[in-house]
Amino acid sequence: MQFSDTFKSYITDTHTFITTFGDLMNDASKEKLKMAEEIKTKYLKNIELINESLVAIMEIINRSLSETTPEPPLAKIMSRTYELLESFAVNETTRLDLNLESLKIGRLTQVLKINLLNSVNYKNDSFFFTSCQLLTFMSDFNNTNDFKQFYFDSLLRIYNILALLSSVIKLVQDITVDIETLYFLQLYSANDDTEESLLDSSPQTLKVHETAIYTWDEKIIESKKNEDKYSASTLDTLIFRLLPSYGVNDDRVLYTFLYITCSRKNTANKMIDLLFTIFNVPESSKFYESKNVIQQQVLSILLKLLRCNHFLQDSLKDQTIRNYLGSISSVIKEEKILAEQVQLIEMELERQERYNVPVRNWGTWPPSKIPIFGELDPSEIILLYEPELIAHQLSLIEFEIYVKIRPMELINQAWNSKKLQTQARNVVDLIKRVNAVSFWVSTSIVLQNKVNKRARLLSTFINIAKQLQTLRNYNTLMGIVAGLNTSTISRLKNTWALLRTKDLETYNELNTLMNPAKSFVKLRSTMSECSSLSVLPYIGMYLSDLTFIDEGNPSHVNDPENPQGEKLINFDKDFMIYRAIEDLLKHQKYNELAKIQKMDVLWTFLFELPVLNGEELFKLSLDREPRESEIRKPVN
Repeated sequence: MQFSDTFKSYITDTHTFITTFGDLMNDASKEKLKMAEEIKTKYLKNIELINESLVAIMEIINRSLSETTPEPPLAKIMSRTYELLESFAVNETTRLDLNLESLKIGRLTQVLKINLLNSVNYKNDSFFFTSCQLLTFMSDFNNTNDFKQFYFDSLLRIYNILALLSSVIKLVQDITVDIETLYFLQLYSANDDTEESLLDSSPQTLKVHETAIYTWDEKIIESKKNEDKYSASTLDTLIFRLLPSYGVNDDRVLYTFLYITCSRKNTANKMIDLLFTIFNVPESSKFYESKNVIQQQVLSILLKLLRCNHFLQDSLKDQTIRNYLGSISSVIKEEKILAEQVQLIEMELERQERYNVPVRNWGTWPPSKIPIFGELDPSEIILLYEPELIAHQLSLIEFEIYVKIRPMELINQAWNSKKLQTQARNVVDLIKRVNAVSFWVSTSIVLQNKVNKRARLLSTFINIAKQLQTLRNYNTLMGIVAGLNTSTISRLKNTWALLRTKDLETYNELNTLMNPAKSFVKLRSTMSECSSLSVLPYIGMYLSDLTFIDEGNPSHVNDPENPQGEKLINFDKDFMIYRAIEDLLKHQKYNELAKIQKMDVLWTFLFELPVLNGEELFKLSLDREPRESEIRKPVN
């Protein structure tokens, strides 16, 4: 049995699925759909081969331990691994729980497909690099033809392989769920005819509220100018605040409206109607003289809406917008600037209908740039490199996730909802990464059965954390600090007793910085004093802020002048949400972390972090330093 060939087949076929589905999104023909189905079937067969390989590895581990009784923590981990393999072998394919109502919004469905394809691509990269580590430990086996005589001669090696097996199983299961969901979405799109009934070859009739200010009543417009731009109001009044007739344009108000307010059900679609109503300034209005400026602003808002908002129905995007653009063609021909704006809108509509397959983070198999480390376990590999280099590679990996986060992922607490998580893939991936780093720290330390080795690793992680603080990478820093604060590690008194005073002082300093007390008051203060944009913020702090704002403020409020009338949009809440999102994402541009050079070997071993779960780690911790153990006091 050649493990390398099995993993290669799985990786390449998964990537073929990604490219095929990417083509299918651009050309949803029956032939392409049939091809995708065939590739999915082949993918599922590959899972069976992966399972056989993993079972074979467990046989080797059992044979290696046949003459000894495994220590209790190892026996527990092996038992869990067999349970995972058993559920893996059943191969009950499931898909993500989706909000089917939202699938009627064709543009959002397209976004979900893109997110899922990117997710499969990212996880396939993770599988690739996990396989690299696994094959490193299996290197001796790859050089022998006698499978039944092969065994592992190191207990530490077995622990690491079991952690890697768990990662492989989890990755394959997650990829399979994503693929099944993608396939469901494609079939749903192909069979759903609900949108066809909405299409009409003629421009749709606008239905604007009777009290809409776009009757161009000058008295109403003047009165609206006295309102605070962040105050609660109706939809048409909020749109009015975006126009030159209100006063100086405020980009923060504009993007609050486009990203946050328009994410509410049907709001973006109503806005399309209102914008085209505004475009036709009546000759009787005193604003007719500045109609060109108003029209340019309307088209500018429409373009920005298309670029940042995914809550538009396809019928409105493809039909209404194109029809209205056609209806104003005579006006456009006379104005060069308007014609250029319309061209940009049409290009944006076309761009959104295309999908570009993501670039692979890996090349050939097996990877030529990744050397075999032989007997070295992951913790020893960490000790081979300077903490500064490790901190740089960890920062690069997480920055590449952070920079892909879009505002729509941070709306409506999507990261907390099973039905909405597909639209917050990058946020979810960054949350998982923080947790993975935390468990990686704990796993690396407690796998060592010698106290001196544990203390050396503990010191190394503290120094890596200090380097992360220097880089202002607070997200990965939180992962390491959290890992060191787990009960699994904090209870190892004998290990902590061997640390130098300098390391303990550094640890206490970092603990203070990342302390969540008083809503991360120390971290907020430190970040506010920093003028540099080269920061990787701790995402958990901002998600807490967004949750607090969302749950602590109503989305609509009563009109104080007409309490029994139509409720007003609470724009102040929307603005608070936008400011929190803006604060989180402002470091995506002009960030020095993007200039870090990738070190292929180290980056590969840090990209996917195989870990044991909390229960297994605590059992190992108790095995390393039982509760009754005490530090031997010096004799006077």
